[in-house]
Amino acid sequence: MLRPLTLFFVLLLCACAEKFPVSQSELPEQATQSQVLALMESKEDFLLLDVRSPEEYNESHITGAVNIPHDTLDQNQPLLKSYRGKNIVVYCRSGRRAQMAIDTLKENNFQRVSHLEGDFQQWQANELPLTKESIKTTD
Repeated sequence: MLRPLTLFFVLLLCACAEKFPVSQSELPEQATQSQVLALMESKEDFLLLDVRSPEEYNESHITGAVNIPHDTLDQNQPLLKSYRGKNIVVYCRSGRRAQMAIDTLKENNFQRVSHLEGDFQQWQANELPLTKESIKTTD
Protein backbone atom coordinates (compact mmCIF):
# COMPACT_ATOMS: atom_id res chain seq x y z
CA MET A 1 0.00 0.00 0.00
CA LEU A 2 2.87 2.36 0.76
CA ARG A 3 4.41 2.25 -2.74
CA PRO A 4 1.22 3.03 -4.71
CA LEU A 5 0.39 5.87 -2.33
CA THR A 6 3.93 7.23 -2.50
CA LEU A 7 3.80 7.05 -6.29
CA PHE A 8 0.47 8.88 -6.23
CA PHE A 9 1.94 11.73 -4.15
CA VAL A 10 5.03 11.97 -6.35
CA LEU A 11 2.80 12.26 -9.43
CA LEU A 12 0.58 14.76 -7.63
CA LEU A 13 3.63 16.77 -6.67
CA CYS A 14 4.85 16.84 -10.27
CA ALA A 15 1.42 17.86 -11.53
CA CYS A 16 1.20 20.67 -9.01
CA ALA A 17 4.79 21.88 -9.27
CA GLU A 18 3.95 24.89 -11.41
CA LYS A 19 0.98 25.80 -9.24
CA PHE A 20 3.14 25.95 -6.14
CA PRO A 21 6.53 27.43 -6.94
CA VAL A 22 8.41 27.45 -3.66
CA SER A 23 12.05 28.05 -4.41
CA GLN A 24 13.08 31.25 -2.66
CA SER A 25 9.44 32.28 -2.29
CA GLU A 26 7.34 32.85 0.76
CA LEU A 27 4.90 30.12 1.67
CA PRO A 28 1.33 30.96 2.70
CA GLU A 29 0.33 30.92 6.38
CA GLN A 30 -1.08 27.42 5.89
CA ALA A 31 1.39 25.33 3.86
CA THR A 32 -0.10 22.27 2.19
CA GLN A 33 1.59 18.90 2.27
CA SER A 34 2.26 19.22 -1.48
CA GLN A 35 3.98 22.57 -0.95
CA VAL A 36 6.17 21.18 1.82
CA LEU A 37 7.08 18.13 -0.28
CA ALA A 38 8.01 20.45 -3.15
CA LEU A 39 10.12 22.56 -0.79
CA MET A 40 11.88 19.42 0.46
CA GLU A 41 12.60 18.37 -3.13
CA SER A 42 13.89 21.82 -4.08
CA LYS A 43 16.76 21.55 -1.58
CA GLU A 44 16.07 25.16 -0.59
CA ASP A 45 17.45 26.09 2.81
CA PHE A 46 14.39 26.14 5.07
CA LEU A 47 13.49 24.91 8.53
CA LEU A 48 10.93 22.18 9.10
CA LEU A 49 10.24 22.66 12.80
CA ASP A 50 8.67 19.92 14.92
CA VAL A 51 7.48 21.54 18.15
CA ARG A 52 6.25 18.35 19.82
CA SER A 53 7.96 16.83 22.87
CA PRO A 54 11.31 15.05 22.42
CA GLU A 55 9.56 11.76 23.19
CA GLU A 56 7.05 12.27 20.37
CA TYR A 57 9.83 13.35 18.01
CA ASN A 58 11.95 10.28 18.83
CA GLU A 59 8.98 8.00 18.15
CA SER A 60 8.68 9.30 14.59
CA HIS A 61 8.83 12.63 12.78
CA ILE A 62 8.76 14.10 9.30
CA THR A 63 12.01 13.48 7.45
CA GLY A 64 14.31 16.48 7.80
CA ALA A 65 12.48 18.02 10.76
CA VAL A 66 14.33 19.61 13.67
CA ASN A 67 12.82 19.25 17.14
CA ILE A 68 12.54 22.32 19.34
CA PRO A 69 9.58 21.90 21.72
CA HIS A 70 7.16 24.83 21.62
CA ASP A 71 7.80 25.74 25.25
CA THR A 72 11.58 26.06 24.67
CA LEU A 73 11.56 28.35 21.62
CA ASP A 74 12.49 31.47 23.58
CA GLN A 75 15.65 29.94 25.01
CA ASN A 76 16.55 28.40 21.62
CA GLN A 77 16.57 31.69 19.68
CA PRO A 78 20.32 31.35 18.90
CA LEU A 79 19.61 28.08 17.05
CA LEU A 80 16.88 29.76 15.02
CA LYS A 81 18.58 33.04 14.07
CA SER A 82 20.14 31.60 10.89
CA TYR A 83 16.59 30.99 9.58
CA ARG A 84 15.44 34.59 9.91
CA GLY A 85 14.30 35.60 6.42
CA LYS A 86 13.93 31.96 5.31
CA ASN A 87 10.87 29.75 5.23
CA ILE A 88 10.02 28.04 8.51
CA VAL A 89 7.31 25.38 8.43
CA VAL A 90 5.98 24.48 11.88
CA TYR A 91 4.01 21.41 12.91
CA CYS A 92 2.96 19.49 16.00
CA ARG A 93 0.57 16.57 16.45
CA SER A 94 -2.68 18.36 15.74
CA GLY A 95 -2.10 22.14 15.63
CA ARG A 96 -2.37 23.73 19.08
CA ARG A 97 1.33 23.74 19.97
CA ALA A 98 2.29 24.72 16.42
CA GLN A 99 0.11 27.82 16.63
CA MET A 100 1.69 28.77 19.97
CA ALA A 101 5.14 28.34 18.40
CA ILE A 102 4.17 30.41 15.36
CA ASP A 103 2.99 33.21 17.65
CA THR A 104 6.31 33.08 19.53
CA LEU A 105 8.34 33.13 16.31
CA LYS A 106 6.39 36.08 14.93
CA GLU A 107 6.83 37.96 18.23
CA ASN A 108 10.58 37.45 17.70
CA ASN A 109 10.47 38.96 14.18
CA PHE A 110 10.43 35.77 12.13
CA GLN A 111 8.30 36.73 9.13
CA ARG A 112 8.26 33.69 6.84
CA VAL A 113 6.52 31.25 9.17
CA SER A 114 3.94 28.74 7.94
CA HIS A 115 1.82 26.10 9.65
CA LEU A 116 1.79 22.65 8.05
CA GLU A 117 -1.82 21.97 7.15
CA GLY A 118 -3.01 18.83 8.96
CA ASP A 119 0.12 18.68 11.13
CA PHE A 120 1.80 15.35 11.93
CA GLN A 121 -1.43 13.37 12.17
CA GLN A 122 -2.43 14.06 8.57
CA TRP A 123 1.12 13.63 7.25
CA GLN A 124 1.31 10.22 8.93
CA ALA A 125 -2.20 9.24 7.77
CA ASN A 126 -1.16 10.00 4.18
CA GLU A 127 1.93 7.80 4.61
CA LEU A 128 4.32 10.59 3.68
CA PRO A 129 8.06 10.37 4.52
CA LEU A 130 8.76 9.76 8.22
CA THR A 131 11.91 8.80 10.11
CA LYS A 132 13.27 8.19 13.59
CA GLU A 133 16.68 9.71 12.80
CA SER A 134 17.40 12.91 14.71
CA ILE A 135 18.72 16.12 13.20
CA LYS A 136 21.53 17.72 15.21
CA THR A 137 20.44 21.17 16.45
CA THR A 138 23.75 22.46 17.83
CA ASP A 139 27.20 23.08 16.35
